[in-house]
Amino acid sequence: ASLDVSILSVTTDTTHQYPSRMVNITVVVKNNGNVSATFYVATYRNSTLIGNQTVTNLGAGASKTLIFNWSTAGLTPCKKWIIRAEAPLIGDNNPGDNNVTDGSVKITMVGDVNADGVIDGQDLLLIIGAIPSYRGHPWWNQYADLNDDEVVDGPDLATALLNIPTCP
Repeated sequence: ASLDVSILSVTTDTTHQYPSRMVNITVVVKNNGNVSATFYVATYRNSTLIGNQTVTNLGAGASKTLIFNWSTAGLTPCKKWIIRAEAPLIGDNNPGDNNVTDGSVKITMVGDVNADGVIDGQDLLLIIGAIPSYRGHPWWNQYADLNDDEVVDGPDLATALLNIPTCP
């Protein structure tokens, strides 16, 4: 019997996000061995655990997609987090592909629509360009919805104007 699982990919649904919002992390795992395997997959932001999920009886040659929901609540704006997944398995014949780091997510200041570390005229123009819109509308910009009410409108512009700092 040959045990060998691997992480094929780790991706996030965004490269930046505001504090207290969700980031979805998609992890694809594969059983490269010739017997079914049960193992867990863990995701991390830097060295801090985001979550674990168990994969049960993944058949030989099969792959599975897992979605991890990461809440950015309590995280300080202007910091970038490296995203990583691991699938440790005792007896794995090829453990080198059980740990994958792929990309990062920057936590931005509320109002830094383009995630450049400054709330300025460029951000205000992006918000104005999305007014009025809602999820699914052609002008929709999720980063311009500063109060997370699924609508880009005047209160979002006012929030940006009240938050005009620069990352340190």
